[in-house]
Amino acid sequence: PFHHEMAQCPTPPSYVLFYCDTPPASGGETPIILSSEVARYFRVEHKAFYEAVKKHGVRYVRVMPSEDDNSSPIGRSWKSTF
Repeated sequence: PFHHEMAQCPTPPSYVLFYCDTPPASGGETPIILSSEVARYFRVEHKAFYEAVKKHGVRYVRVMPSEDDNSSPIGRSWKSTF
């Protein structure tokens, strides 16, 4: 899937940098895409669903652990985040 960095931020950064100190033997790519391209595709290719989302909105729910867990992709707890 595409990587949509900081999409939840009201003012996302102008630049996003990716760095890999030790590249994997294979794979490891992070495809990125402009938000405007995602929005256009959604609006044009999935018009009925787009209209439903526009009318009803969306709700994002993120379940976070109570303690930091560096072995998890989520990593930060709700305590550290908020």
